[in-house]
Amino acid sequence: MCIDEERPECRRCKKAGYKCQGYDRELIFHNQTTAPSPGGSDAGESSEPPLLLTTTTKLTRAPRELDLSPLEDSALFACLFHNYEYTNFGTPWLNLAAEGKLGPTSFEAARALASEFFAQYQEKSRFHTRASVHYGEALRLLRMDLAGDASKETLVIPIMILITYDVSSARCILEEIQSNP
Repeated sequence: MCIDEERPECRRCKKAGYKCQGYDRELIFHNQTTAPSPGGSDAGESSEPPLLLTTTTKLTRAPRELDLSPLEDSALFACLFHNYEYTNFGTPWLNLAAEGKLGPTSFEAARALASEFFAQYQEKSRFHTRASVHYGEALRLLRMDLAGDASKETLVIPIMILITYDVSSARCILEEIQSNP
C-alpha cells in the first residue's frame, strides 16, 4: 500500500529498499464476526456452532485519512471529565453545561474550560488559542445576557465556569513564569 502517491515509487518503499508494487494494486479488507446460531436458546446452549459472518470490501486505492475535527469537542470534554481535579465538585452542572442544556453561554464557557484544560494537560499550545476564542465568545454572550432579560440566577453557572477557566489559565501562566526566571 502506497501512502504518499509519489511516482513511480513511493517514498516509503524507496526508504525501505523495496521495489514499489505501485498504485493500481487492489486492496481487499475482510471482516469476520460470529453470531449465535439461529436455533440457539437464550441461555446460549446450542448444539449448532455459531454462524461466521464475512464481509469483503475491495478498494482500488488506500482510504483517505479520517477527519476527526467534528469529534474534537467530545474528545476535549472527555479529557476534562476524566482528568479534572474538581470533577466531584462540578460534575452535575459542568456536565449539563457541556451538553448545552444550560444555554449557549454555559456551553461556550465549558468549551473554553475544556480547551484550556486539554492545552495544559496534553501540552498542545494550539488549544490555548481555541480556549481564548471560546472564552471571548462566552464573555460576549454573558454581556448580552446581563443586558437582556435573562434571569440572573441562570448566569451563576457560566460565571463559575469562567472563574474556573481564569484560575486554570492563571495557574498555567504562573507555572510558566516560575519555570523561566
